[in-house]
Amino acid sequence: MITATCWAPKGVAKTVPFKSDPRNNEVEKQVEQELKTEVKTLKENTKTKKDEITKRFDLDNYDDEILDTEEDGEFTNLGVLTDVSNLMHYQNNEDDPYLDNDEEDEEEELEDIMIKPTDCILLATVKEDDISHLDFYIYEYHEDNLYVHHDILLPNFPLCVEWLNYNPSSNEGESDIGNIAAIGTFDPAIELWNLDVLEILEPLAHLGGYNQKSSTIKKMKQKNKKIHKLTTGSHSDAVLSLSWNKLHRNVLASGSADKTVKIWDLSTQQVVCTLTHHQDKVQTVCWNPIESSVILTGSYDRTISLLDIRQSDKVASWNLSADIESSCWNTHSPAHFLAATEDGMITYHDGLKSGNTSSVIFRLQAHEKAVTGLSYNPCIPNMLLTTSLDKKLKIWDLSPNSTENSTIQPRCLYTHSFSGKIFNGSFSGYASSPYLFCVGTKDGVKMIDASQYEPVVKRYSSSNLVATPSTTSASTSSTSTSTSTSTSTSTS
Repeated sequence: MITATCWAPKGVAKTVPFKSDPRNNEVEKQVEQELKTEVKTLKENTKTKKDEITKRFDLDNYDDEILDTEEDGEFTNLGVLTDVSNLMHYQNNEDDPYLDNDEEDEEEELEDIMIKPTDCILLATVKEDDISHLDFYIYEYHEDNLYVHHDILLPNFPLCVEWLNYNPSSNEGESDIGNIAAIGTFDPAIELWNLDVLEILEPLAHLGGYNQKSSTIKKMKQKNKKIHKLTTGSHSDAVLSLSWNKLHRNVLASGSADKTVKIWDLSTQQVVCTLTHHQDKVQTVCWNPIESSVILTGSYDRTISLLDIRQSDKVASWNLSADIESSCWNTHSPAHFLAATEDGMITYHDGLKSGNTSSVIFRLQAHEKAVTGLSYNPCIPNMLLTTSLDKKLKIWDLSPNSTENSTIQPRCLYTHSFSGKIFNGSFSGYASSPYLFCVGTKDGVKMIDASQYEPVVKRYSSSNLVATPSTTSASTSSTSTSTSTSTSTSTS
């Protein structure tokens, strides 16, 4: 099951990721020492068994029995070794076809792990039986080729993932640019993983969590986890949502089941602000794309709130029809935002009119069940993607009726049905492939290009909003639908 997905910009990953160096990691040092101890024990046991076999079969005198017959200076019992005329001798090992060419193997291995600047990058957290992991996907757009480049074993059930380019462990004088994944789990700690390291066993850093340090392996083996003291400022329950502040790269926001929102300074790995305006679990947090101190938060108390963290006591809130599932800003009109709830309803709000009866611009019954994914297309104005537990994804046109009439009447351009539930979905935001989006399902990640949907391309190419992309092969087959959905303007 794909529990969460997140896109990363192209070109952010190292061309050749490096393997983890045990000398730079205390946990891996411990693992290496444990392996050495096991190998030593195994050698001792093997030596003991070898001595027993040697004594039992009298192998010390075995050669004497074989080579005791000598005639004219030659041994007669050498068997096949007496005829060496058919043995081939090569001056160089490179010429011997039976020897592996290490240089060629190294070149092939290097090609396998290389990441091109044109590769699309997607992060996906996965839960399979009792194992959780983070998959680093590469998608070659023009070849329609999706594969897992590498993965990271996670010690806890992952609930959310956020990409960021700030490396909190960079040394003084070094660049703090990194390729990092922040992951929220059922534990109160936020894990920061270095995506440029292969076969990594331990997070780069933790934000909050329990005070006692233990290795990943020990955590996974632990059946009855003891209750430890939380670090100062930590969440006290599961971390449900994360949002990285792109305008202040060292700032990360987190929402938790402990009913709080915390603002973290990645440079110190400490919490700088705790917001307590919600009365239930905080399901969504989202920084405004242009106002660096403005944040949107949604909670199971059936409200969505807007506030400036510089004046955290002044909170604007809107009531919702059910528990919130997802929210997002309109990247082309950053004063407006959307909220989606578990009853399939979507509401569109004007953040500048808090408390005003016209602050809710429209309400839309988008799906029959919970809306799990909500994504504005960063490259194409007024294009919205929604995914749901009703096994459907939909693409909506949220354009105003006309230049004179600013009323928005959402129109569903396309509907696609899957065989199972859809847990998340989002547009890539790549200018070179503006129609590309992903969905996460029980069966894995699906990459879809909306340029294969005629109603979508017809609507947006004619408006000169984007260049018409070349048609790519479809990763899934669907039936196109184009319908109008009537909505009415409602008040909060």
